[in-house]
Amino acid sequence: MMDFDLNYLLAGMLGLLVVLASVFRIFRKKIFASFCASMAKGKMFDGEKAKLFEKLNMEAEKVSPRKLKVLEIGGGSGSNFAFVKNPVDWTVTEPNLCFEPYFIESCAPYKDKHNIGKLVQAYGEDLGRFESESFDAVVITLVLCSVTSVEETLREIRRVLKPGGTFYFLEHIRASDTRPNVQWFHDFMSKSGIWPALFDGCYLNRETKSKLKGAGFSRVECVDFITEFKMKIFLNQNPIPQAVYGWATK
Repeated sequence: MMDFDLNYLLAGMLGLLVVLASVFRIFRKKIFASFCASMAKGKMFDGEKAKLFEKLNMEAEKVSPRKLKVLEIGGGSGSNFAFVKNPVDWTVTEPNLCFEPYFIESCAPYKDKHNIGKLVQAYGEDLGRFESESFDAVVITLVLCSVTSVEETLREIRRVLKPGGTFYFLEHIRASDTRPNVQWFHDFMSKSGIWPALFDGCYLNRETKSKLKGAGFSRVECVDFITEFKMKIFLNQNPIPQAVYGWATK
């Protein structure tokens, strides 16, 4: 009787796990959009973003009264509008349209300043709807970790940028050799597929800096920094301690 009841219990638990996994898979994109929008309100990278966008503000001032044409890839939460002080012509792409309500809410206070169109569904690896050399600037923040191909995305960015245009980036990166425990965590969680499954395709162990420097830009400037991520997940450590921001010139 005990074995019989135990078998039923195990089967029930397995069934429940399958149901929960299926529900999560169905609502994963909505959950992730809500999570990202909430994280953006936490102002975690505000200091670094302010420094990142100083250059864009200067470029926008130089071309005034013409508006700088800016393409943001994966900017569905609308978290970057506040950092650009001078008016620009801003196009935002996002593969996950569950971000749309958060995008609409975020851009509302800035519509009188910037020209902001509707959220465009597009992937970083395929910007075919945009003509070559059509943007003065391209922006990506915390997106290269989750694209299918970093190399193809960077190639598309170079294609749509005008000669002399600037690519603005901010990304978390794989932990360095000085943090072997976190480095192991990054590799295990990424290669096992656990982290990408939980965070909509995000990989912790991407060597983004080397890919940026090898992408064919005429100049790449990187600024390393330590994040202030409050959540402790692995051995009571910050799961994404290292990140980089900077500028790449076509």
